[in-house]
Amino acid sequence: MKKVFVVLVAFLAFGFAQAQDSGFRIGVHLGLPVSDADKITSLAMGGDLAYLFNVSEEFKAGASLGYLHYSGKKTHGHKREGLGFLPIAATAKYAIIENIFVGADLGYALGLSPSINDGGFYYLPKVGYQIDLFEVYIGYRGIANKFSLEGYSENLDISSVTLGFNYNF
Repeated sequence: MKKVFVVLVAFLAFGFAQAQDSGFRIGVHLGLPVSDADKITSLAMGGDLAYLFNVSEEFKAGASLGYLHYSGKKTHGHKREGLGFLPIAATAKYAIIENIFVGADLGYALGLSPSINDGGFYYLPKVGYQIDLFEVYIGYRGIANKFSLEGYSENLDISSVTLGFNYNF
């Protein structure tokens, strides 16, 4: 039920944003897994689509939707299955000085693969450099994730230090 609620909130945010002075952003990112993710994955990669509207001259807010994949790591002679997520989040950024910003995404990442991946709370604090057409950022992308299999569940922190590039329309 909470997954449906998060998706509904994201679509409402997109609808509200369409009435404002704003723009689309499409991006890609690569990351190095840290914390629990470092034990089972070797690389994080993905893409995002966001729509932001101007709240003020320095502050923009909106919604983001993406795909995040952690490739499986080979351990003990066995290649682990990768982890797939669909992050749905509110996104915001604030220009602290010309061309330098801080921002954050907060939401829920739906677990797509493997089937025991329940998803979890999604967060991405970031700092970056922006000009009219693009922005480059570094951030800490994390998912408080839960895996469930045959009555057994385990909570893991699936995180990565991320370098991203966004193109602004």
